Amino acid sequence: MSTKVRRVHRIIKGWLIFVVFAGTTAMAAPVQSQGAAALAAGDYGRAAQLLSPALAEASPTDPGYADVAMQLAESYKGLGLHARAVATLKTALNSQPQHPWLLIALMDVHLALGQPDVAGDLLQQAVAAAQATADPYVISSVLNEVSNVMLAEQHFAEAQDLYQTGLNALAALPMNDAVLALQLTLRINQVRAQLMSGEQGAALAVIPGLAKQVLVYSPGAQQFNLLLALATLPEHMSGHLPDDLRPLIERALRQAVLVAEQQQVARMRTQAYGLQGDFYTRIDAIELALRATRKAIFFARQGQHPELLYRWLWQMGRLQAEQGYLDTAIQFYQQAVATLQPIRNQLFTGYRRDRTFFARMIRPVYLELAGLLLEKITLTSKRQGGDKDLLLAARDQMESLKSAELEDFFQDRCATAAQAHIQTLEQMPERTALLYPIPLPERLMLLVTLPDGLHYQVVEDASADRVNATARTLRVGLQDRGSGAFFAPARQLYDWMIKPIEALLQQYDIDTLVVAPDAALRLIPFSTLHSGQQFLIERYAIATVPGISMTDAGQVGLDETEVLLSGLSEAVQGFSALPNVPAELSDIREITQTDQVLHNQRMTVDELTAAITAKGYPIVHMATHGVFGGSAEDTFLLTYDGRLDMNRLADLIKIGRFRDQPVELLTLSACQTALGDERAALGLAGVAVKAGVRSVIATLWFVDDEATSTTIRDFYRRLRQPGMRKAQALQQAQQALMAQARFRHPAYWAPFLLIGSWR
Repeated sequence: MSTKVRRVHRIIKGWLIFVVFAGTTAMAAPVQSQGAAALAAGDYGRAAQLLSPALAEASPTDPGYADVAMQLAESYKGLGLHARAVATLKTALNSQPQHPWLLIALMDVHLALGQPDVAGDLLQQAVAAAQATADPYVISSVLNEVSNVMLAEQHFAEAQDLYQTGLNALAALPMNDAVLALQLTLRINQVRAQLMSGEQGAALAVIPGLAKQVLVYSPGAQQFNLLLALATLPEHMSGHLPDDLRPLIERALRQAVLVAEQQQVARMRTQAYGLQGDFYTRIDAIELALRATRKAIFFARQGQHPELLYRWLWQMGRLQAEQGYLDTAIQFYQQAVATLQPIRNQLFTGYRRDRTFFARMIRPVYLELAGLLLEKITLTSKRQGGDKDLLLAARDQMESLKSAELEDFFQDRCATAAQAHIQTLEQMPERTALLYPIPLPERLMLLVTLPDGLHYQVVEDASADRVNATARTLRVGLQDRGSGAFFAPARQLYDWMIKPIEALLQQYDIDTLVVAPDAALRLIPFSTLHSGQQFLIERYAIATVPGISMTDAGQVGLDETEVLLSGLSEAVQGFSALPNVPAELSDIREITQTDQVLHNQRMTVDELTAAITAKGYPIVHMATHGVFGGSAEDTFLLTYDGRLDMNRLADLIKIGRFRDQPVELLTLSACQTALGDERAALGLAGVAVKAGVRSVIATLWFVDDEATSTTIRDFYRRLRQPGMRKAQALQQAQQALMAQARFRHPAYWAPFLLIGSWR
């Protein structure tokens, strides 16, 4: 998407703006007006019922035809019926193919569906169509949309540039309410771009004048939208809201409440009161915040707006927690989660343009609830192990969070469905422990599931910020083969994560440690944590799970299992050659006595599909470049003739899963994640869940080709031993590699991860 957006920017920079004002179309039919009113009120079902027959009866030549089509499409989007929205807009475009607003509306749906290439093409068409109208109002409106996309893509300078181009175009038009509204919209968005890019001083100088103009704008729905846009600007400010802006924002929100009450629209009321409650929370006016938030909750329920209701319930939970009412806070948080769960997929779809939405608006709800449950344990019980129900409830919240994160990453509510039948373990098998580190704002909580059940430890002075920063430092140090920069953060994380539970691990004679990491802890291999005398991998076999409820921990013997081998040794599609792959495949073939090898030209999606279809393989080995980026679109495995994304990989695996012989182990030799990208690491952790396999062997970063081949071959040799578990086989292979002087540095042996079942 980024390349196409930038190309649009270059095209626009060369425009010659012609001053012709064409005005806007009107909708006079009563049914259309009622449908538009229902849409404005957020009653998408009612809006669709009214607008669908209205569009069917309208002629494509009617002045308001495109308006009805766009409103109906917007109603379908609100209902989560994106395919109907696409069909509606495409039908309208058949009769008006150069209508810029229809193109923009269709672009927005494809963005919501996670189809950036299609959206980019439509964006270019919309720009060209707007230019062809030679109408400054239309051009400026389209520029606003283009700039909004650029802002979401974090092209801050280009977005500001185009907002200004839109403002310049409007300057030649006579001023009226419509022109002024668009002008104010562009200016507010321009300020938002400045705040997001760190230009806070320049933005703060403009906001007072903008606020005064918005406050004197004609009261009504348009002013309401401008007021909300203005009032949400502080979300992008660093530090506290400046004292001189507080009266302006407060006045804007009071005016928004007044307009909402005049309009008598539940959606407007809940938005206005909710944001007012947020503002009062920010300035510590708790009683006013409570009063406004209660009203926001009431109107969200009255208007049946769960996407807003969960936010205000969460807000009320925070307010109650700040006042020390822990039980009441937990109740509001639980209501927020219960409201959020059924609509999560709709929210993911609707906000895919905003890459920060999940981190800002979804993740904290679960994490903060888990924190409150754990805080209650520390306040009410000093017993080791604490209250079992509260411990399980806290872990369940983290499990829900991890499931939601994977669904968000893969943009697929079904991404975790393959594992939905798996039950959360309340106790671990003999000599096995599950470590669930939960970094909270002020402390680190360690949930440890042992053969006798759940235990917990509180680690003070280990805030989430400190833990995450240390993990990132360790990740950087681990990849620097020429230094020992990894040692200090590896020792610190050991002291936080392992030392507090060492006595428990020794008491239960633990030899296998299963870790469910969160946040930046996904970036590091826990095998590298260091006690001062030895690495953790020298004491424990280690596995990583995205979440225990998404892991099938069943035990299957793999000593006599057939393997499908595939690999690329040639340099293709701009990726480097992997010269050790032929020897790797040859050795594994000899070790496993397999007869199926797809090498270079034969490693294609068609060949892989044919092989798995003809004969299900419990183990699939792929020695090829694997790239795990910050989104599902950037995540793929390289084949000779293309790229195998996670959806295609899952389809491949399903072929075997529905046979008598499901895929037990997928080995990805030579994969890598982006340095410091937590979402890329999340995608790597989730590949087992998405692909529907029991276990995955993969690497956190691109490893020396020789070290990779050596480790993987040794792993297979050990796995063939009767009774050998996968975690043990990988541990022994890593230990053997690190015993060689030239591979002693963890950069060589550490990035190998066993994801999923450790058995």
